[in-house]
Amino acid sequence: MKLKLHIPTLILSAEVFAVFSFFAYSSDFSTRVPYNLAIPKISIGFEKDSKTCSRVRIFFDKSDDFYVLTQTDDMFVKVGRNGQEKKVYREPEYKAYMITDFEAAQINKVCTGLITTLEQFEKDLRNENWGKCLYLDAFFPNFLNGFYYMMLMAKAGSDDVPLGAKIDEKLYDISLTSSKTEDRIRTWCASMEYIVSLRIAAKELAYELKNWQKKRID
Repeated sequence: MKLKLHIPTLILSAEVFAVFSFFAYSSDFSTRVPYNLAIPKISIGFEKDSKTCSRVRIFFDKSDDFYVLTQTDDMFVKVGRNGQEKKVYREPEYKAYMITDFEAAQINKVCTGLITTLEQFEKDLRNENWGKCLYLDAFFPNFLNGFYYMMLMAKAGSDDVPLGAKIDEKLYDISLTSSKTEDRIRTWCASMEYIVSLRIAAKELAYELKNWQKKRID
């Protein structure tokens, strides 16, 4: 099967879903309820001098193995007892703006995790599982920025990746004790309409991503 990537759909998804990094209301603003997150870990690598993104590493299913996307060559790294085994996927610079099959396959898997997360998030809002919403907030904004840079690497800095898809890092902490998470929830705790809007947005975005996956795989 060959996956054909529709960039505008995915970037729109990232922009719309960015609102989910500031969630919900609760009578308890401190208790996080851990659960298995479906979103992969995306690690962002920056150049020391220019501080520009040079690569992203994607880890699926808590595996030590990982995928590396850059603006040119990509890589799969298998981690074993005797070290790392690397498989490089070469990409000519003049074609760097084009999505390769390797890149598209990883983006597709990331989106599958995103869909599962959206569906779980909607259920947690509906069932008032605020502890799980608090837990997700510790990881999700950083995932969204990882998603942004993943697309930036896949498109080699193309204008198809708008700056608006990136979340200001000052708005969140990668922490299970962040006061920023609790402050956001306190701000919205009286807005039931916002919770309803989030549920609708989560359902609609999951639906659109599923349609994209069906249409773009042949």
